[in-house]
Amino acid sequence: MLTFTACRIKETASAGETTENLGFIGGNIAAGGLMGGDRNGWVYYRSEADSWKLYKARLDGTKKTWLSDDCPCYINVLEGWVYYSNYRDNFSLYRIRADGTERHKLIDGYCCNLYVTDSGMYFDMRDKNNSVQIYHMELDGSAPELLVADMQVAAYYDGVLYCRSTNKLCAYNMQTGTLSNICEKYTHNVCADETGIYYWAVDKNTFCHIGFSGQEQVLLTGGDFFNYTEGMLYYFGYGGNNHDYYCIYCLDVKSKTTSAVLSLSDQCFD
Repeated sequence: MLTFTACRIKETASAGETTENLGFIGGNIAAGGLMGGDRNGWVYYRSEADSWKLYKARLDGTKKTWLSDDCPCYINVLEGWVYYSNYRDNFSLYRIRADGTERHKLIDGYCCNLYVTDSGMYFDMRDKNNSVQIYHMELDGSAPELLVADMQVAAYYDGVLYCRSTNKLCAYNMQTGTLSNICEKYTHNVCADETGIYYWAVDKNTFCHIGFSGQEQVLLTGGDFFNYTEGMLYYFGYGGNNHDYYCIYCLDVKSKTTSAVLSLSDQCFD
């Protein structure tokens, strides 16, 4: 499940209000990043109808345009560039202009969980022992630097990189270079904003929120394919009179109200 809203995040810091440009939206990257939006009404996506090639289109589906034969995932869009991991080149990282020109390989390797910001690219890459390591790299592909060993990128917000393993969720402060524990759980679908950290605790089958004070709250039990953005949690759950087919729901985290966004019959999965 993917969401499309503005990519510019306004943050309040001790030195005043600043603006940070992000190439991702909400929890899209944690959901595989098969689509990414810009601030100008365009969506960049992997076409299921054309052999998983990279396309762009307007949000209303018009002006569909082929960009590359690459098979993209973890798609980010920032300042006129589209960044992605290329399945057809063993998940090496690439970028291409939004008009399909100036395609470049940025780094060779098995790279996943790509988060692109003004401050550079954050991603994880497997080493020769097939162990996952977290790196930072400049937007032009220069100066790759190992940040955190034996963990995966889970999310990014306001100078903090959230990292996970099979039994732990941590926060890596980019300014101080320190790594601190958030919880000792197996997590997925992690997202962070000014209100705290949101994640699915896999073994508990609960979607949780932890404030920056460290207090945890369970927002939802059950569900699947979670994507949190701007105070709204979107997820799949069973619907219908007999709860026999999937629906997409939206939970307003503040008001605790839930509404159905879309109902899908079971035939759509045949």
